[in-house]
Amino acid sequence: MAISVTPTFQGGSKDIDQIITFHDTASPQIFYQEMNVPFAITLLTCRPQEKNKIIISNLSPDNQYNYAVSTSLKGRSADSMHQHNHFEFMYIVNGSLYQIVEGKRFYYIPGSCCLLNRNTLHTEEYTTDFTCIFFSVSIDFVSRLTNYGHFLLFEKEQTPCLYSGKELNSLITVG
Repeated sequence: MAISVTPTFQGGSKDIDQIITFHDTASPQIFYQEMNVPFAITLLTCRPQEKNKIIISNLSPDNQYNYAVSTSLKGRSADSMHQHNHFEFMYIVNGSLYQIVEGKRFYYIPGSCCLLNRNTLHTEEYTTDFTCIFFSVSIDFVSRLTNYGHFLLFEKEQTPCLYSGKELNSLITVG
């Protein structure tokens, strides 16, 4: 079955595929997430005892969506493993969570975090109460961040300029 999400639109484009696209794989227990924006922040809250036990809010520079996984996400089970084309930094805000990464089970408490490389096979377990934040960044975004040695905007920035203390003081005006 194809994977789809029917979120509640909050702002920006009404097409969630502009933020993230879900793809089937050869295995029915594994799916692939393709992030289509430079970065996104996801707030995930899990309350196993509630009807809509998993609530997700996705925020990107131009869009915001909220959805309950039980009613919005079709075509995958709660224990499906996934991979994605972006780096993912997970931070536990409160509660505790188990995550399975490449076949090993890890336990996270408030204040702990995990950084996952692209294409790492993993899933979160939804058996405990927790709130976590995911900061996802694309390869292109990381490349831009690490491009500190190469100026991108103005030709003048490419020539280092060294000022003496006296010259620097004359450039600073105090009001």
